Amino acid sequence: MTTHGPALSGKVRQVVAGARWACKTYHYTDTEKFKCWGSGARNEEVARILLGEAVPIIGATWDDEEAEHVLIEWIDAEPLDPAVATRNQFIMAGKVLGRIHSHGNSYWGALDGSFRFENPTDALRSRIGASVRLLAATDPALADALTRWSDQQLSRVAWNERPSLIHGDFGVRNLLCSGVDHLYVIDWEHARWGDPLEDWAMMRFSLAFPTPNSFGSRQNLCQVKTGWRETAGRPLPRDDALEKLLYAYYAACLGVFFAKSQNPRLRWLRLFLEEHGGP
Repeated sequence: MTTHGPALSGKVRQVVAGARWACKTYHYTDTEKFKCWGSGARNEEVARILLGEAVPIIGATWDDEEAEHVLIEWIDAEPLDPAVATRNQFIMAGKVLGRIHSHGNSYWGALDGSFRFENPTDALRSRIGASVRLLAATDPALADALTRWSDQQLSRVAWNERPSLIHGDFGVRNLLCSGVDHLYVIDWEHARWGDPLEDWAMMRFSLAFPTPNSFGSRQNLCQVKTGWRETAGRPLPRDDALEKLLYAYYAACLGVFFAKSQNPRLRWLRLFLEEHGGP
């Protein structure tokens, strides 16, 4: 018997074998356009190995000419809802993000090692290049301005982090609440070895330009920060030059992904580049 279900994002197609497993599909064309590096299926496997019970069990993976497929444990849970979530649930979210960022590696790039960079500058330049290619299809002039500005800005970043595990899309839609004291983290297709500020910058940017994955308010995000600090045992990462780069990167990626006429993210990016040395 096959039934449809909501718990593991829009890419879930079915639950099989008595509603125990969900089949998730990663199309190669989407991976190439939006994910930049590596394998979504392999990311799910690596995340489960590193984080154990915080990630659903992976039953099997396989591929065909069009996509990768992953059989994932079906979780009888609902995504974290900012409108009704408790302070403790937001703190739990921060604690699990602290656990994610506690895992380090010797190189920057894909979790499966298929893309490796010797330094964080080259790694981020690669990701920005992917966002520029997306943007160039709709606004070549803005894409060119982003390239010129980001090349200059990369030289100003004072990197001080070792490569850490980055979720890449950490937010409420990717956190499943099971009871009152457990959260599962799902949707690892954007994961990579990078800088923890990459996750934090996306969460902050999503407050200004909300997505369905946003934590909803600064107050909620402050509770996430509290949990992260308790687990990480250190202050949040901050670097003004890197944060500006990441905001521009997310504005381009999300501006294309959530495409509309008069797109507010791309409008912001255009004004931002004008203010910070663009055309």
